[in-house]
Parts: sequence; structure tokens; C-alpha cells
Amino acid sequence: MKDRLHLPINREKSGIRRPLTFELLGYGFVSSYKKGERGKYQLVVSKSKWEKLKAELKAITRKTIPMTFDERIQQLNWLIRGWLNYFKLASIHGKLKTLDGWIRNRLRYCIWHHWKKPERKRKNLIRLGVDHDHAYAWIE
Repeated sequence: MKDRLHLPINREKSGIRRPLTFELLGYGFVSSYKKGERGKYQLVVSKSKWEKLKAELKAITRKTIPMTFDERIQQLNWLIRGWLNYFKLASIHGKLKTLDGWIRNRLRYCIWHHWKKPERKRKNLIRLGVDHDHAYAWIE
């Protein structure tokens, strides 16, 4: 290939590898554990990309960053939409469910922090449909 196409070859990056130890453009490979599919692999997102996404999500959902809730949701949508469009070929459905729960929890905490005072927390909980007794109990 080097002589015929006159392309430089990087010896560190080039070579024959097993799929389980190989990563390419943020994708990795794992064995497919379906009956009758021996020797087949499926795409997954590499661990470093998951960690990078989680760090970016954590930065957006930090409670002390001064932004409105709508701005926060808009930034989350941009980040998640772009990330999912890039990694849509990978098998990530299960991890996305746990990530969704984690993001929702952080957003709830942002709202709780934004309400600040106990009286405001109580009034907003009652407005959301929580009965008076539970609203008082959850504040403290």
C-alpha cells in the first residue's frame, strides 16, 4: 500500500488486532452473546467517551451555574442530540436509561437549589400536587 498508493503508514496505529482490544473513532467492539452468533461482534461506545459525556453533562447540570432552567434544558438537548446522532450505530439502550435517571436527578436538585427558602419550597411542592403534610416533611 505504501509503494502503490504512496501513502505514509503509521506503524503504531496500523496492524492486525483482535476486535475486543480495538477502538476506532470512539467505538469499541464486544462479543455478541446471541445464540447461534459465535464470532460476531457489536459496536459499543468506548469508556473514555462515556466519561467525557458524563463530565459535560455534569458541567451543564451543576446547581451553582447561573442559568435558567430552559437554557439548561436547551444545552442538554444540543449535547445529547449530537452525541446520540454520532453514536447511533452502537448498542447503548441500557446505558442510556441509567444516564437518563442520573440527569433527571441532577435536574431535580437544580430546581430544589433554585427554590432556596423553605417557604418557597413548601409552596412550590403544594403547587405541584403534594399534600400539605408531606410538603412540610420534605422541606427539612
